[in-house]
Amino acid sequence: MKKIGIIILVIVILVILGFLGYKYIYKKNYSSNTPSTNTPSVAQTLGQPNSILIENFSFNPSEITIAKDVEVTFKNDDSANHNITFENFQSGDMKPGDTYKHTFDSTGTFNYYCSLHPQMKGKIIVQ
Repeated sequence: MKKIGIIILVIVILVILGFLGYKYIYKKNYSSNTPSTNTPSVAQTLGQPNSILIENFSFNPSEITIAKDVEVTFKNDDSANHNITFENFQSGDMKPGDTYKHTFDSTGTFNYYCSLHPQMKGKIIVQ
């Protein structure tokens, strides 16, 4: 009877350690591979190639800073059609896999959104 109690105790301890280990590994991998939704923007280095990925009904990154005369590429890597709508121009509807490129030839802050999904918003700062 004493051996059964020890065996049960060892099994319980192993199950608890396994659960805690799984939770630690899963949480660590999940947090390091998933973009944070708490961070409103990501600034990219001036003059570097700039691309914005449309995924999970959001723009990633949602904010970039670029130099004047730099081309920005938007890629729809989502399951639905999207578009990029600025105050004075629009990309037109983009099917999954489509890209849209635009060169910003003046400085300023350019807010944009998807008119099909208005909760999707982003910002390009041109310096």
